Amino acid sequence: MKTTYFRKLTITVLILLSTISAFGQNSDKVIRIGILAKRGIQRSYEQWNPTADYLSSRISGYKFVIVPLNFDEVYRAVAEKTIDFVFANSSYYVGLEKQWGITRIVTLKNLRLGKGYTEFGGVIFTLARRNDITELKDLNGKSFTAVDKNSFGGWQMAYREFHDLGIDPFKDFSGLFFAGTHDAVVVQVLSGKADAGTVRTDTIERMDLEGKIDRSKLKVLAEKTIENGIFPFSLSTRLYPEWPLAKLEHTERILAEKVSSALLSMDPSDPAAVAGICEGWTIPSNYGSVDDTLQILKLFPYEDYGSVSITQIFEQYSTWIIIIISALFIIITASIFITKLNYKLKNAIIASNKELSGREIAEKKLLAIKENLEILIEKRTAELMDKNNQLQISLETNNTLIKEIHHRVKNNLQIIISLINMQQDSRQSNNDSSFCANMERRITSISLVHELIFSSDYVESLSSRKLLELMSQRICEMTYYGSSKIKVDPDSADQQIKLDIAIPLGLILSELIANSLQYAHQKTGPCIIILSLFQHDNSLTLVLKDDGEGFPDNFNSEKSRGLGMQLITILTEQINGKINFYNKNGATTELIFPIS
Repeated sequence: MKTTYFRKLTITVLILLSTISAFGQNSDKVIRIGILAKRGIQRSYEQWNPTADYLSSRISGYKFVIVPLNFDEVYRAVAEKTIDFVFANSSYYVGLEKQWGITRIVTLKNLRLGKGYTEFGGVIFTLARRNDITELKDLNGKSFTAVDKNSFGGWQMAYREFHDLGIDPFKDFSGLFFAGTHDAVVVQVLSGKADAGTVRTDTIERMDLEGKIDRSKLKVLAEKTIENGIFPFSLSTRLYPEWPLAKLEHTERILAEKVSSALLSMDPSDPAAVAGICEGWTIPSNYGSVDDTLQILKLFPYEDYGSVSITQIFEQYSTWIIIIISALFIIITASIFITKLNYKLKNAIIASNKELSGREIAEKKLLAIKENLEILIEKRTAELMDKNNQLQISLETNNTLIKEIHHRVKNNLQIIISLINMQQDSRQSNNDSSFCANMERRITSISLVHELIFSSDYVESLSSRKLLELMSQRICEMTYYGSSKIKVDPDSADQQIKLDIAIPLGLILSELIANSLQYAHQKTGPCIIILSLFQHDNSLTLVLKDDGEGFPDNFNSEKSRGLGMQLITILTEQINGKINFYNKNGATTELIFPIS
């Protein structure tokens, strides 16, 4: 607590001293640039003060000063508007942009090994002698150190890779520590205080060149290689755009344009570039990949990403809610109006009986009231009939939708029951895991069709190309056959097909792909499957080709006893189709079926 207090006090005093100094020298307006001090306050001053001086000399009327900030102080400085520009890591920028509307104006060209780079990543490493740790999954039950929970290159990039492998660092590691700086992380791993760690790329190479460590004592886990050698540093994660410099919402746009122009024109040999260890600056990069990572990890500002609120429910079903409320309002309003009208008529009759003394006058007035009443009743009756008809039409529409849903659910349940019965009849062993996996794949094929229907603008049909792409992707994820790949021909036809055809077609496609993945390379290894779809008049031709060993010489689909081939034959007949099997540089299956 005392350390944090004195740190805040020191930063405040430094800001006041820099401001007083600037005002003491001239009347230039002081512009504060907040810097994320990943290697400490003193190092930040040494690295970035020349850049502030460079901007002060290039932009008249302004005095630029550096304000070093630790990981926790950046958000507060932006929220309280104590700085005018902020230079922080890429994830900080995305969070600050969403929360406080900052705008990037340039991206750093980081100078490493004599060349400028606008992308960086994370490197996950351990001691070279640790033979028990050779891949990321070996870190389960081990201790791990990183820079800071808010450090993008020093933690969040590695966190994304762990997440993709199903590793939860907060549960699966024996300990998770944050050292505060990149250099400290490397030192902790070398000293044995942690089994492994992560820092941003170029940290290990830099410390080795500085003589601080012996690089050969470390080894990189899940090392990635970038094509053409355009990124020479050790890398374990995806590449992301380098740090941006951004203006706060209150900072004048004209000033931001001047700062951007001055930095873009900075020469790599300028003292500011040399001190900043950069090759200058470039136009702002696209930080969409950073945004995606923060959403997946549910980090600031996406902590509640994926949760459903009452507002979202209203937005999704607003039409039905408005219809129901409107109908209730109409009924209540009509009831109140009729009640008031009856009350007025009753009072009118009583008043007429009291005021009219003669029968003739009473009859005339009663006749007039009657005529007016009939007109009003007819008018109101017509209005109510019209509104009742509208409600009846709405009710009939709802009933039709309910019947359609019932019909589809009943059909799908019947298909699932038939699949289960056929699978049980065809089982020759008690391999329950294979039984469940096949059933899961086939039921998933049905659910994918409905997933496409509900995500499209059409309720009765779906896109044939989207069906091929999504089906091949999901089946490849559900079946594990090495590095086998499924490709969809980019020239394939994109035709709307009815739901009654889409479900059988999805099951046929599931069986064909599963058969190719299982049998194409039983001896030689993974295979490549190519899917194509062509339209001829009022029919479609689906072609599935693999580069495997092909069908056996005595292969006969009609005599096959396998459940998959029987299911393909039955479903082909159901959609009035025709299927051919032949060998041509591998196995080729051709399914011809009508569009509707």
